Amino acid sequence: SYSRNKKNAVVLTSKKSSATKPATSLTWFKKSLLTPLLAVASKNSAFYLREQEISEMSRADMQVIQLGPKRLQIIQDGVKIVHDNDVPIYNVALCPPNFTIYSGQSMFIQEMGPNGLATNSGSFESPSTQLAMSAQTVYSFNDDQTKIRCHSLAGVEKQILSLGGFSVKMTINGNYLAAAIVPSTVKVFDLARREAKQTVHRDLTTLGADIGVVTDIAVNCAANRLSMTTDNGRGESSSRIHIYAPDRQKMFSYDINEENDINDEVDRFYPLNMKWDEHDKQLLAIEYASSSEHLVVLVWSTDSEVVSQERVTFPKDGRKFLSLCTPNLLFSTVDSEIKKIPLQDFVGLTECDTTTRVALLDFSRQMALGDLDSAFNSIKLIKNETVWLNLAKRCVYTKRIDVAQVCLANMGNAAAAAAVRKVQNEEPVEARVAMLALQLGMNKE
Repeated sequence: SYSRNKKNAVVLTSKKSSATKPATSLTWFKKSLLTPLLAVASKNSAFYLREQEISEMSRADMQVIQLGPKRLQIIQDGVKIVHDNDVPIYNVALCPPNFTIYSGQSMFIQEMGPNGLATNSGSFESPSTQLAMSAQTVYSFNDDQTKIRCHSLAGVEKQILSLGGFSVKMTINGNYLAAAIVPSTVKVFDLARREAKQTVHRDLTTLGADIGVVTDIAVNCAANRLSMTTDNGRGESSSRIHIYAPDRQKMFSYDINEENDINDEVDRFYPLNMKWDEHDKQLLAIEYASSSEHLVVLVWSTDSEVVSQERVTFPKDGRKFLSLCTPNLLFSTVDSEIKKIPLQDFVGLTECDTTTRVALLDFSRQMALGDLDSAFNSIKLIKNETVWLNLAKRCVYTKRIDVAQVCLANMGNAAAAAAVRKVQNEEPVEARVAMLALQLGMNKE
Protein backbone atom coordinates (compact mmCIF):
# COMPACT_ATOMS: atom_id res chain seq x y z
CA SER A 1 0.00 0.00 0.00
CA TYR A 2 1.03 3.60 -0.27
CA SER A 3 0.11 7.05 0.98
CA ARG A 4 -0.62 9.96 -1.33
CA ASN A 5 1.71 12.74 -0.20
CA LYS A 6 -0.83 15.38 0.84
CA LYS A 7 0.56 15.85 4.34
CA ASN A 8 -1.73 13.73 6.54
CA ALA A 9 -4.22 12.93 3.77
CA VAL A 10 -3.74 9.18 3.54
CA VAL A 11 -5.39 7.09 0.86
CA LEU A 12 -4.39 3.45 0.96
CA THR A 13 -4.45 1.52 -2.30
CA SER A 14 -3.26 -1.98 -3.13
CA LYS A 15 -0.35 -2.07 -5.60
CA LYS A 16 0.83 -4.87 -7.87
CA SER A 17 4.56 -5.48 -8.16
CA SER A 18 6.90 -7.41 -10.43
CA ALA A 19 9.13 -8.30 -7.47
CA THR A 20 9.49 -12.05 -6.84
CA LYS A 21 11.88 -12.12 -3.85
CA PRO A 22 10.90 -11.36 -0.22
CA ALA A 23 11.62 -7.70 0.57
CA THR A 24 13.42 -6.66 3.75
CA SER A 25 13.29 -2.88 3.21
CA LEU A 26 11.15 -0.44 1.19
CA THR A 27 11.78 3.27 0.59
CA TRP A 28 9.80 5.70 -1.57
CA PHE A 29 11.68 8.53 -3.23
CA LYS A 30 11.47 10.63 -6.37
CA LYS A 31 14.13 10.44 -9.03
CA SER A 32 12.48 13.43 -10.68
CA LEU A 33 9.32 15.49 -10.37
CA LEU A 34 7.49 13.08 -12.66
CA THR A 35 8.81 9.66 -11.62
CA PRO A 36 8.02 8.17 -8.17
CA LEU A 37 10.34 5.23 -7.45
CA LEU A 38 10.31 2.54 -4.77
CA ALA A 39 13.70 1.24 -3.65
CA VAL A 40 13.42 -2.42 -2.63
CA ALA A 41 16.06 -4.43 -0.78
CA SER A 42 15.94 -8.20 -0.32
CA LYS A 43 18.42 -10.46 1.41
CA ASN A 44 20.86 -10.67 -1.50
CA SER A 45 19.86 -7.88 -3.91
CA ALA A 46 18.35 -4.43 -4.35
CA PHE A 47 16.32 -2.93 -7.17
CA TYR A 48 13.94 -0.11 -8.12
CA LEU A 49 10.24 -0.32 -8.90
CA ARG A 50 8.64 2.54 -10.84
CA GLU A 51 5.03 3.37 -10.15
CA GLN A 52 2.73 3.62 -13.15
CA GLU A 53 -0.77 4.88 -12.51
CA ILE A 54 -3.65 3.34 -14.43
CA SER A 55 -4.57 5.62 -17.32
CA GLU A 56 -8.27 6.47 -17.30
CA MET A 57 -10.36 9.43 -18.36
CA SER A 58 -13.95 10.54 -18.91
CA ARG A 59 -15.31 13.25 -21.17
CA ALA A 60 -18.95 13.76 -22.18
CA ASP A 61 -20.47 10.32 -22.82
CA MET A 62 -17.17 8.49 -23.41
CA GLN A 63 -14.72 6.88 -20.99
CA VAL A 64 -11.35 5.19 -21.52
CA ILE A 65 -9.90 2.84 -18.89
CA GLN A 66 -6.60 0.99 -19.05
CA LEU A 67 -7.00 -2.76 -18.48
CA GLY A 68 -3.40 -3.85 -18.98
CA PRO A 69 0.01 -2.68 -20.24
CA LYS A 70 -1.29 -2.54 -23.84
CA ARG A 71 -5.05 -2.84 -23.43
CA LEU A 72 -7.79 -0.21 -23.11
CA GLN A 73 -11.51 -0.46 -22.50
CA ILE A 74 -13.56 2.18 -24.31
CA ILE A 75 -17.05 2.88 -23.01
CA GLN A 76 -19.41 5.01 -25.07
CA ASP A 77 -23.12 5.35 -24.30
CA GLY A 78 -22.79 2.25 -22.12
CA VAL A 79 -21.28 0.11 -24.92
CA LYS A 80 -17.90 -1.44 -24.03
CA ILE A 81 -15.14 -2.05 -26.57
CA VAL A 82 -11.75 -3.59 -25.74
CA HIS A 83 -8.90 -2.06 -27.73
CA ASP A 84 -5.53 -3.84 -27.89
CA ASN A 85 -2.47 -1.79 -28.81
CA ASP A 86 0.95 -2.62 -30.21
CA VAL A 87 2.63 -0.16 -27.85
CA PRO A 88 2.65 0.19 -24.05
CA ILE A 89 0.23 2.72 -22.54
CA TYR A 90 1.62 5.35 -20.18
CA ASN A 91 -1.11 7.97 -20.53
CA VAL A 92 -4.23 8.76 -22.55
CA ALA A 93 -6.12 11.85 -23.69
CA LEU A 94 -9.71 11.88 -24.86
CA CYS A 95 -11.97 14.03 -27.03
CA PRO A 96 -14.97 11.97 -28.17
CA PRO A 97 -15.02 10.06 -30.38
CA ASN A 98 -11.20 10.02 -30.62
CA PHE A 99 -8.37 9.41 -28.17
CA THR A 100 -4.57 9.56 -28.00
CA ILE A 101 -2.13 7.11 -26.40
CA TYR A 102 1.30 8.01 -25.05
CA SER A 103 3.73 5.07 -25.34
CA GLY A 104 6.60 6.58 -23.37
CA GLN A 105 8.24 7.83 -26.56
CA SER A 106 5.47 8.74 -29.01
CA MET A 107 1.85 9.86 -29.24
CA PHE A 108 -0.51 7.62 -31.22
CA ILE A 109 -3.79 9.23 -32.30
CA GLN A 110 -6.76 6.88 -32.56
CA GLU A 111 -9.95 7.68 -34.47
CA MET A 112 -13.09 5.72 -33.63
CA GLY A 113 -14.98 4.52 -36.68
CA PRO A 114 -18.75 3.92 -36.98
CA ASN A 115 -18.12 0.19 -36.48
CA GLY A 116 -16.67 0.83 -33.02
CA LEU A 117 -13.10 0.04 -34.08
CA ALA A 118 -10.22 2.43 -33.48
CA THR A 119 -7.67 3.08 -36.21
CA ASN A 120 -4.37 4.93 -35.95
CA SER A 121 -4.64 8.25 -37.85
CA GLY A 122 -1.20 9.59 -37.02
CA SER A 123 1.70 9.66 -34.57
CA PHE A 124 4.61 11.82 -33.50
CA GLU A 125 7.55 11.54 -31.12
CA SER A 126 7.17 13.35 -27.80
CA PRO A 127 9.06 13.56 -24.49
CA SER A 128 5.90 14.70 -22.68
CA THR A 129 4.10 12.46 -20.21
CA GLN A 130 1.26 14.99 -20.15
CA LEU A 131 -1.12 15.41 -23.06
CA ALA A 132 -4.53 16.87 -23.83
CA MET A 133 -6.85 16.71 -26.79
CA SER A 134 -9.45 18.84 -28.57
CA ALA A 135 -11.59 17.96 -31.58
CA GLN A 136 -8.81 18.47 -34.15
CA THR A 137 -5.60 18.82 -32.11
CA VAL A 138 -3.35 16.96 -29.67
CA TYR A 139 -1.42 19.08 -27.15
CA SER A 140 1.82 18.02 -25.45
CA PHE A 141 4.76 19.70 -23.72
CA ASN A 142 8.20 20.11 -25.26
CA ASP A 143 11.20 18.56 -23.51
CA ASP A 144 11.58 21.27 -20.81
CA GLN A 145 7.83 21.94 -20.45
CA THR A 146 8.10 25.61 -21.41
CA LYS A 147 6.08 25.24 -24.61
CA ILE A 148 2.99 23.36 -25.75
CA ARG A 149 3.23 21.60 -29.10
CA CYS A 150 0.04 21.38 -31.15
CA HIS A 151 -0.35 18.48 -33.59
CA SER A 152 -3.15 17.64 -36.00
CA LEU A 153 -4.91 14.28 -35.82
CA ALA A 154 -2.56 13.18 -38.59
CA GLY A 155 0.41 13.90 -36.31
CA VAL A 156 1.58 17.05 -38.13
CA GLU A 157 2.89 19.88 -35.93
CA LYS A 158 0.88 23.02 -36.71
CA GLN A 159 1.52 25.45 -33.84
CA ILE A 160 3.71 26.01 -30.77
CA LEU A 161 2.37 27.87 -27.72
CA SER A 162 5.06 29.62 -25.66
CA LEU A 163 4.44 29.55 -21.90
CA GLY A 164 7.40 31.64 -20.73
CA GLY A 165 8.37 29.25 -17.97
CA PHE A 166 8.15 25.69 -16.63
CA SER A 167 4.58 24.42 -16.62
CA VAL A 168 3.44 21.85 -14.06
CA LYS A 169 0.05 21.12 -15.63
CA MET A 170 -2.20 21.71 -18.61
CA THR A 171 -5.87 20.85 -18.80
CA ILE A 172 -8.80 21.22 -21.20
CA ASN A 173 -12.49 21.88 -20.61
CA GLY A 174 -14.65 22.41 -23.69
CA ASN A 175 -12.89 24.84 -26.05
CA TYR A 176 -10.36 26.12 -23.52
CA LEU A 177 -6.89 24.98 -22.47
CA ALA A 178 -5.33 26.24 -19.23
CA ALA A 179 -1.72 25.92 -18.11
CA ALA A 180 -0.06 26.63 -14.76
CA ILE A 181 3.49 28.03 -14.92
CA VAL A 182 5.81 27.93 -11.88
CA PRO A 183 5.44 29.54 -9.48
CA SER A 184 2.06 31.28 -9.84
CA THR A 185 1.32 32.30 -13.43
CA VAL A 186 -1.68 31.03 -15.38
CA LYS A 187 -2.46 31.09 -19.09
CA VAL A 188 -5.65 30.23 -20.98
CA PHE A 189 -5.98 29.55 -24.71
CA ASP A 190 -9.16 29.57 -26.80
CA LEU A 191 -9.15 26.45 -29.00
CA ALA A 192 -12.31 27.19 -31.00
CA ARG A 193 -10.39 28.76 -33.92
CA ARG A 194 -8.06 27.11 -36.40
CA GLU A 195 -5.13 28.23 -34.24
CA ALA A 196 -5.18 28.50 -30.45
CA LYS A 197 -5.38 32.09 -29.20
CA GLN A 198 -4.22 33.24 -25.77
CA THR A 199 -7.02 34.90 -23.80
CA VAL A 200 -5.59 34.98 -20.25
CA HIS A 201 -2.06 35.61 -18.96
CA ARG A 202 -1.78 36.55 -15.31
CA ASP A 203 0.82 36.34 -12.58
CA LEU A 204 -1.51 35.87 -9.62
CA THR A 205 0.86 37.60 -7.21
CA THR A 206 0.01 40.88 -9.00
CA LEU A 207 -3.49 40.55 -7.53
CA GLY A 208 -2.06 40.53 -4.03
CA ALA A 209 -2.56 36.78 -3.72
CA ASP A 210 0.13 35.04 -1.68
CA ILE A 211 -0.78 31.54 -2.84
CA GLY A 212 2.65 29.91 -2.98
CA VAL A 213 3.39 27.53 -5.88
CA VAL A 214 0.57 26.28 -8.11
CA THR A 215 0.62 22.46 -8.27
CA ASP A 216 -2.59 21.74 -10.19
CA ILE A 217 -5.09 23.71 -12.27
CA ALA A 218 -8.59 23.23 -13.67
CA VAL A 219 -10.61 25.51 -15.97
CA ASN A 220 -14.39 25.80 -16.28
CA CYS A 221 -16.30 25.46 -19.54
CA ALA A 222 -16.44 29.26 -20.08
CA ALA A 223 -12.80 29.96 -19.09
CA ASN A 224 -13.96 32.62 -16.59
CA ARG A 225 -12.91 30.53 -13.58
CA LEU A 226 -9.59 28.79 -12.86
CA SER A 227 -9.21 26.65 -9.74
CA MET A 228 -5.81 25.77 -8.29
CA THR A 229 -4.14 23.70 -5.61
CA THR A 230 -0.88 25.01 -4.19
CA ASP A 231 2.01 24.28 -1.87
CA ASN A 232 4.52 26.47 -0.02
CA GLY A 233 7.41 25.69 -2.37
CA ARG A 234 8.86 23.10 0.01
CA GLY A 235 6.43 20.31 -0.85
CA GLU A 236 3.94 21.08 1.94
CA SER A 237 0.48 21.19 0.38
CA SER A 238 -2.13 23.78 1.23
CA SER A 239 -5.63 22.66 2.16
CA ARG A 240 -7.07 25.72 0.42
CA ILE A 241 -8.47 25.83 -3.12
CA HIS A 242 -7.84 29.14 -4.92
CA ILE A 243 -10.20 30.32 -7.66
CA TYR A 244 -9.23 33.06 -10.11
CA ALA A 245 -11.94 34.93 -12.06
CA PRO A 246 -10.22 36.51 -15.12
CA ASP A 247 -13.29 38.47 -16.16
CA ARG A 248 -13.48 40.18 -12.75
CA GLN A 249 -9.74 40.15 -11.91
CA LYS A 250 -10.55 38.72 -8.48
CA MET A 251 -9.32 35.82 -6.38
CA PHE A 252 -11.57 33.64 -4.23
CA SER A 253 -10.70 30.72 -1.98
CA TYR A 254 -12.38 27.77 -0.31
CA ASP A 255 -11.20 25.59 2.57
CA ILE A 256 -13.43 22.79 3.81
CA ASN A 257 -11.51 22.78 7.10
CA GLU A 258 -12.46 26.40 7.88
CA GLU A 259 -16.07 25.69 6.91
CA ASN A 260 -16.18 22.84 9.44
CA ASP A 261 -13.86 24.34 12.11
CA ILE A 262 -11.30 21.56 11.68
CA ASN A 263 -8.10 22.64 13.44
CA ASP A 264 -6.60 19.27 14.35
CA GLU A 265 -3.87 18.43 11.82
CA VAL A 266 -4.73 14.73 12.02
CA ASP A 267 -8.31 15.33 10.86
CA ARG A 268 -7.45 17.97 8.29
CA PHE A 269 -8.67 17.53 4.70
CA TYR A 270 -6.41 18.11 1.69
CA PRO A 271 -7.51 18.37 -1.95
CA LEU A 272 -6.49 15.60 -4.34
CA ASN A 273 -8.39 16.44 -7.52
CA MET A 274 -10.65 19.12 -9.05
CA LYS A 275 -13.24 18.90 -11.83
CA TRP A 276 -15.43 21.70 -13.17
CA ASP A 277 -18.80 20.64 -14.55
CA GLU A 278 -18.78 20.08 -18.30
CA HIS A 279 -22.03 22.09 -18.64
CA ASP A 280 -22.34 24.62 -15.80
CA LYS A 281 -19.63 27.26 -15.51
CA GLN A 282 -20.10 27.81 -11.75
CA LEU A 283 -20.15 24.24 -10.38
CA LEU A 284 -16.87 22.75 -9.14
CA ALA A 285 -16.23 19.32 -7.61
CA ILE A 286 -13.23 18.88 -5.28
CA GLU A 287 -11.94 15.49 -4.16
CA TYR A 288 -10.69 15.62 -0.56
CA ALA A 289 -9.03 13.15 1.78
CA SER A 290 -8.16 13.18 5.47
CA SER A 291 -6.69 10.47 7.65
CA SER A 292 -10.14 8.91 8.05
CA GLU A 293 -12.41 10.23 5.28
CA HIS A 294 -12.46 10.39 1.48
CA LEU A 295 -15.13 12.49 -0.19
CA VAL A 296 -16.07 14.80 -3.05
CA VAL A 297 -17.36 18.29 -2.20
CA LEU A 298 -19.36 20.35 -4.69
CA VAL A 299 -19.23 24.14 -4.49
CA TRP A 300 -20.70 27.05 -6.44
CA SER A 301 -18.31 29.79 -7.56
CA THR A 302 -20.54 32.86 -7.92
CA ASP A 303 -19.56 36.42 -8.78
CA SER A 304 -19.13 37.29 -5.10
CA GLU A 305 -18.37 34.11 -3.12
CA VAL A 306 -17.80 30.36 -3.02
CA VAL A 307 -20.58 28.39 -1.32
CA SER A 308 -20.88 24.69 -0.54
CA GLN A 309 -23.52 22.67 -2.37
CA GLU A 310 -23.23 19.08 -1.11
CA ARG A 311 -20.86 16.28 -0.13
CA VAL A 312 -20.60 12.83 -1.67
CA THR A 313 -18.74 10.00 0.05
CA PHE A 314 -16.13 8.46 -2.23
CA PRO A 315 -17.44 5.02 -3.30
CA LYS A 316 -15.98 2.10 -1.37
CA ASP A 317 -15.18 0.36 -4.65
CA GLY A 318 -14.06 3.62 -6.31
CA ARG A 319 -10.58 3.97 -7.75
CA LYS A 320 -10.55 7.43 -9.32
CA PHE A 321 -12.83 10.46 -9.56
CA LEU A 322 -13.06 10.99 -13.32
CA SER A 323 -15.45 13.85 -14.05
CA LEU A 324 -18.44 15.99 -13.15
CA CYS A 325 -20.97 15.87 -15.97
CA THR A 326 -24.29 16.91 -14.48
CA PRO A 327 -26.41 15.30 -13.35
CA ASN A 328 -23.71 12.76 -12.38
CA LEU A 329 -20.33 12.40 -10.73
CA LEU A 330 -18.35 9.70 -12.57
CA PHE A 331 -15.90 7.34 -10.87
CA SER A 332 -13.88 4.38 -12.06
CA THR A 333 -14.03 1.31 -9.83
CA VAL A 334 -11.40 -1.21 -8.77
CA ASP A 335 -12.86 -3.71 -11.28
CA SER A 336 -12.53 -1.15 -14.12
CA GLU A 337 -16.21 -0.26 -14.37
CA ILE A 338 -17.83 3.19 -14.39
CA LYS A 339 -19.96 4.25 -11.43
CA LYS A 340 -22.30 7.23 -11.74
CA ILE A 341 -23.56 8.98 -8.61
CA PRO A 342 -26.30 11.58 -9.18
CA LEU A 343 -26.30 14.92 -7.38
CA GLN A 344 -28.86 15.08 -4.57
CA ASP A 345 -31.40 17.13 -6.55
CA PHE A 346 -31.19 14.74 -9.52
CA VAL A 347 -31.99 11.47 -7.74
CA GLY A 348 -34.43 9.67 -10.03
CA LEU A 349 -33.88 12.28 -12.76
CA THR A 350 -30.57 11.29 -14.35
CA GLU A 351 -32.20 11.02 -17.79
CA CYS A 352 -33.86 14.46 -17.68
CA ASP A 353 -33.89 16.81 -20.67
CA THR A 354 -31.70 19.91 -20.96
CA THR A 355 -34.44 22.31 -19.82
CA THR A 356 -35.06 20.33 -16.64
CA ARG A 357 -31.33 19.94 -15.97
CA VAL A 358 -30.67 23.68 -16.28
CA ALA A 359 -33.68 24.53 -14.09
CA LEU A 360 -32.65 22.03 -11.39
CA LEU A 361 -29.07 23.33 -11.39
CA ASP A 362 -30.38 26.86 -10.87
CA PHE A 363 -32.61 25.52 -8.09
CA SER A 364 -29.59 23.87 -6.43
CA ARG A 365 -27.54 27.07 -6.73
CA GLN A 366 -30.27 29.25 -5.21
CA MET A 367 -30.82 26.76 -2.37
CA ALA A 368 -27.08 26.80 -1.59
CA LEU A 369 -27.18 30.61 -1.54
CA GLY A 370 -30.14 30.51 0.85
CA ASP A 371 -32.60 32.16 -1.55
CA LEU A 372 -35.52 29.73 -1.26
CA ASP A 373 -37.98 31.92 -3.16
CA SER A 374 -35.70 32.18 -6.20
CA ALA A 375 -35.04 28.45 -5.97
CA PHE A 376 -38.77 27.75 -6.12
CA ASN A 377 -39.25 30.16 -9.03
CA SER A 378 -36.54 28.42 -11.05
CA ILE A 379 -38.51 25.15 -11.21
CA LYS A 380 -42.14 26.31 -11.00
CA LEU A 381 -42.77 25.54 -14.69
CA ILE A 382 -41.40 21.98 -14.52
CA LYS A 383 -44.07 19.28 -15.00
CA ASN A 384 -42.04 16.35 -13.71
CA GLU A 385 -43.54 14.68 -10.62
CA THR A 386 -40.15 13.34 -9.45
CA VAL A 387 -38.76 16.89 -9.29
CA TRP A 388 -41.61 17.97 -7.01
CA LEU A 389 -41.25 14.86 -4.85
CA ASN A 390 -37.54 15.59 -4.32
CA LEU A 391 -38.30 19.19 -3.47
CA ALA A 392 -41.05 18.16 -1.05
CA LYS A 393 -38.58 15.88 0.74
CA ARG A 394 -36.09 18.75 1.03
CA CYS A 395 -38.85 20.82 2.67
CA VAL A 396 -38.74 18.36 5.59
CA TYR A 397 -35.21 19.59 6.30
CA THR A 398 -35.77 23.29 5.45
CA LYS A 399 -39.15 23.32 7.30
CA ARG A 400 -40.73 25.26 4.43
CA ILE A 401 -44.30 23.95 4.76
CA ASP A 402 -45.58 26.64 2.35
CA VAL A 403 -43.29 25.36 -0.40
CA ALA A 404 -44.17 21.76 0.45
CA GLN A 405 -47.88 22.44 -0.11
CA VAL A 406 -47.15 23.71 -3.62
CA CYS A 407 -45.02 20.62 -4.26
CA LEU A 408 -47.80 18.27 -3.17
CA ALA A 409 -50.26 20.11 -5.39
CA ASN A 410 -47.94 19.76 -8.41
CA MET A 411 -47.58 16.06 -7.58
CA GLY A 412 -51.34 15.68 -7.63
CA ASN A 413 -51.24 14.20 -4.12
CA ALA A 414 -54.51 15.67 -2.81
CA ALA A 415 -54.66 13.42 0.26
CA ALA A 416 -51.18 14.42 1.45
CA ALA A 417 -51.90 18.10 0.75
CA ALA A 418 -55.12 17.91 2.80
CA ALA A 419 -53.32 16.20 5.71
CA VAL A 420 -50.66 18.92 5.79
CA ARG A 421 -53.29 21.68 5.59
CA LYS A 422 -55.13 20.17 8.55
CA VAL A 423 -52.10 20.81 10.82
CA GLN A 424 -50.95 24.11 9.27
CA ASN A 425 -51.75 26.03 12.46
CA GLU A 426 -50.12 23.50 14.81
CA GLU A 427 -47.17 24.64 16.94
CA PRO A 428 -44.28 24.10 17.08
CA VAL A 429 -43.37 23.93 13.39
CA GLU A 430 -41.84 20.49 13.97
CA ALA A 431 -45.38 19.11 14.31
CA ARG A 432 -46.23 20.27 10.78
CA VAL A 433 -42.90 18.98 9.49
CA ALA A 434 -43.59 15.59 11.07
CA MET A 435 -46.92 15.32 9.26
CA LEU A 436 -45.23 16.22 5.95
CA ALA A 437 -42.56 13.58 6.54
CA LEU A 438 -45.17 10.93 7.28
CA GLN A 439 -47.07 11.77 4.07
CA LEU A 440 -43.86 11.38 2.08
CA GLY A 441 -42.94 8.07 3.70
CA MET A 442 -39.99 9.60 5.55
CA ASN A 443 -40.82 7.91 8.84
CA LYS A 444 -37.25 7.90 10.18
CA GLU A 445 -36.90 11.63 9.60
